[in-house]
Amino acid sequence: MGEMECGKEILNKEDVKEQLLDAWLKLSSSISNHRLVSGVSFNEALICNILYRQYSQDPSGMMTATELCRQTHILKSQMNAILTSLEKKHMIFRQRSENDRRQIEVRIAPDHLEVYYENHARILQLVSRLLERISEKEGLNAARMLNYLAASFEEVIEEK
Repeated sequence: MGEMECGKEILNKEDVKEQLLDAWLKLSSSISNHRLVSGVSFNEALICNILYRQYSQDPSGMMTATELCRQTHILKSQMNAILTSLEKKHMIFRQRSENDRRQIEVRIAPDHLEVYYENHARILQLVSRLLERISEKEGLNAARMLNYLAASFEEVIEEK
């Protein structure tokens, strides 16, 4: 009991947990340690990506700093520092919400995103090279699995 068949090898639950953790750490360190973004921090690039996707869906749409914190799990104080840095680089606009003065609304500044666009294009080129190795079908399956794992892990964390 506690063992599962995986292909031809039989793994126990502890082995599976260790392998999943090991794979997660390898992917995380590979992404964060190879400095895939330049000119902005990783968190700044993350926030720009979220705001850019929001802008792509609704050019007049704003997000609150609270929504960004919720999506990224970045602390409010850290988020404020990130937003201040992006604002100084003219990559975002911040304003008080007209509906709730306690809320800060954030919007991407599409005319000042050269650094973001360059980083995004460079990362997409890396992803293209990855897809040449693993195929588009495997890439799509990997994306689905990573999204599933991320959502499942969020649920596990919320349960504690």
